[in-house]
Amino acid sequence: MAIERGNWQIQIGPDPVAGLLASYVEGVQAMPVEGGPLVQEESLALGTVKQYFDRGNFSAVRNFVITKEFPDNQQSYDFYLIGVLNFNGVKDVKLTRRDYTGTETKYKISAANVKLSIEEPIGVTCTIKLTVTGGKAVLQP
Repeated sequence: MAIERGNWQIQIGPDPVAGLLASYVEGVQAMPVEGGPLVQEESLALGTVKQYFDRGNFSAVRNFVITKEFPDNQQSYDFYLIGVLNFNGVKDVKLTRRDYTGTETKYKISAANVKLSIEEPIGVTCTIKLTVTGGKAVLQP
């Protein structure tokens, strides 16, 4: 049985097996979340004052750093070379956070912009920077 190092599970897309980017075995560090309402800036030609318009929608950028260990060197390099092709794009993201009692809280971000940046493996370990840009994280039952 693998040692559980993390408190997060991250699933990208609908497939719970192929889409599982991080389980409790991986070390996942959640970074600060930024975002807010989308505001349009406008200035007229020769105008000295800019105007701002709140468009009534919002976006949040959620970043994670994931340390993922693979069974062997080939699998780590396969993920390094192909992982961005499998995970990047507009996809549903499911985030599960487990607290110290083992209680899970699940969220879903629909149609999020998912971007991975994968560092070259050191041995069988990859460091992944995941950026999820999307709207509201909706609490799931």
